[in-house]
Amino acid sequence: MIRKQTFLIIAGLLLNFGAFAQITDSLPPVFDYSTPVQEYEIGGISVVGAKYSDANALRTVAGLRVGEKIRIPGPETAAAIKNLWKLKLFTDVQIVKERTAGDLVFLQIRVQERPRLTTHSFKGAKKTDHDDLNLEVNRFLVKGGIVTENVKRSAARAIEKYYIGKGYLDAKVKVEEIPDTKHINAVKLAFNIHRGKRVRIKDIVFEGNETVPARKLRRKLENTKRKRRIFAGSKLIYDDYEEDKQNLIHYYNTIGYRDARILGDEITRDEKGNLIIKIKIEEGN
Repeated sequence: MIRKQTFLIIAGLLLNFGAFAQITDSLPPVFDYSTPVQEYEIGGISVVGAKYSDANALRTVAGLRVGEKIRIPGPETAAAIKNLWKLKLFTDVQIVKERTAGDLVFLQIRVQERPRLTTHSFKGAKKTDHDDLNLEVNRFLVKGGIVTENVKRSAARAIEKYYIGKGYLDAKVKVEEIPDTKHINAVKLAFNIHRGKRVRIKDIVFEGNETVPARKLRRKLENTKRKRRIFAGSKLIYDDYEEDKQNLIHYYNTIGYRDARILGDEITRDEKGNLIIKIKIEEGN
């Protein structure tokens, strides 16, 4: 009579929803070396917990095949666990010996899938910004898609870049993951936005402008102005700044310097956090 016993071969790392940041592919599985190594032939492989993942695909990725020889405990199951972790689809991966029949072993792959996204929201953002912010994060978020640390990090960074482009150079975004109790294994994402204050331009200096004075070049920067008065606009908008640099070259071209070009520019901050822009010009002929 075959006694049905379930022995844990390799335990994956069980992580709850709030601990995704601690998941790494390099964390080793745990082996029970108190049991003597035995060699079996794989008689079958079942998959449990894969609601969205294809079971046959998981067997293929694991690298375990019916009819092959396997040592328990041994390197084959360790490699299978590692291969499944690399998919970044799960918060827990285990392979257990479900039962044996003579020299046959029947294995079970147990996985806990990462939660799926149902919706997202913004906190700390003006309603007029929501449409633009949705365009930014929807490049990374898919309703019903898997929520990973990389997805959250990419979406948060996209929001920060959006505000940086508007002059809020100190913008920071934190992502809050909230279980969605209306659905199984689902979460909502809340983006907590701290845009801070717009960073002002203290000064704009030029190098290499031998024929055109700096004050005239500054006037050609129509949308990038240094702070001269308390209420004067002096924010850095990167798209406008790039356009203004092209305006500088166009101005040089109109006064006969067809080879003029910008060799480079540097943006630094002083002790108060204000910006200093340095533009290096080659006037040419």
